Amino acid sequence: MKEDIIYGGVVKQIREKRQLSQAELAEGICSQSMLSRIEHNLLVPNINVIRQLCERLTITMDEVINQTTTNSWLGFMRECSESNRHEDLQLLVKETAKSIGIIFPSKIERQEYLYYKGTCELILNRDNQLALNSFQESLNCTYSSDKEAVTDMEILLLSVIGKIYYEEGQGSIGLSFMEKALERFYVGINKREEIELPYIFANLGMSMIEEGNPKRALEILEEGILWNKKKQRFFCMSKLYLFKGLALNDLGQIDESIDAVKMSESLALLEADLSF
Repeated sequence: MKEDIIYGGVVKQIREKRQLSQAELAEGICSQSMLSRIEHNLLVPNINVIRQLCERLTITMDEVINQTTTNSWLGFMRECSESNRHEDLQLLVKETAKSIGIIFPSKIERQEYLYYKGTCELILNRDNQLALNSFQESLNCTYSSDKEAVTDMEILLLSVIGKIYYEEGQGSIGLSFMEKALERFYVGINKREEIELPYIFANLGMSMIEEGNPKRALEILEEGILWNKKKQRFFCMSKLYLFKGLALNDLGQIDESIDAVKMSESLALLEADLSF
């Protein structure tokens, strides 16, 4: 099995080949300590730092891509997605698009790449149709309706596809996808690890509020909050508490609603700090 070659290791190899010190390579781009952390794969830099380092090393992004293994690129994208660095994620998606068949040869790898592509189309470009196409292509890489063991990524894709259908006015189809995602989540719940899975609670919870069913929404949102707490994670927590506040407001529990919204605001600040 080929050992993973991570971006930082590629930078270090080429820097040493060029006989540059860390201080010489880092000057005007980042601190020497940051470069050291990058080279030891302790820090995922933003795309602008990557490009500047490549320019100083007189190599192209394509050359770095060709020397960096699949798991490393997916790791980059995963880090950007989980920390809400969507601009960096979009640039990584674009840089690797021309070599997708080489960089992501397996169905599972292409599935994850297409998920990140759809995420950028949805969040940055606000193009629901393009995003839906990417998410459906991603899901079709591995999923079938009669599949028994459904992966975390497939569950996430079912939910986000449902959310888009719902937003596009196809409520019954959207709800069926989101309900299916939640149903499959609980099959093998103890094995669920994907950090972005709280989205499935936020997506369905908000849809239940819009459907005029705040009681069901509250149940779903509290399940998502509880799962996050058990995993000791903060991902999507500000949204979960915000939607919880909306559900409580609709139920006439005004004081509890205000408390939930305040918690959402505090968590949003924490999430911003963690993604910095």
